[in-house]
Amino acid sequence: MPLQKIWEVLVKKGLLCHPDRILREEGQSFCNFHGIVGHDIQSCEEFKRLLQDRMGNKEIKVLNKREETNEREVCASDNQSSGLPYSTNRPLVIYYDATKELVKPKMIIEVSSHFSYKDDKAVP
Repeated sequence: MPLQKIWEVLVKKGLLCHPDRILREEGQSFCNFHGIVGHDIQSCEEFKRLLQDRMGNKEIKVLNKREETNEREVCASDNQSSGLPYSTNRPLVIYYDATKELVKPKMIIEVSSHFSYKDDKAVP
């Protein structure tokens, strides 16, 4: 799963915020987590560590998106708080629908060839 997509979901949910400074230049690798040029977020070790820690604490769960999900959005009732959408009891779940490349199966057709058969009763 691309870390860029995870970062976008975390920012959208308010769990991370954009960096204060953004020093982006065209054609160079850019880290959205740090807001600097030099590496991209896919190779950012600090973001990977942060994500792994939150997954280890069961604050975030990353799953592949299913075709048919039984989950639906539920509004908070008057008695419930409408605070953060996750807690340690109910982690933030990020669904990712990976586009899969269609791979054509290889078919190998071998033409049968004649083999020389000699009598198996022959004495050498």
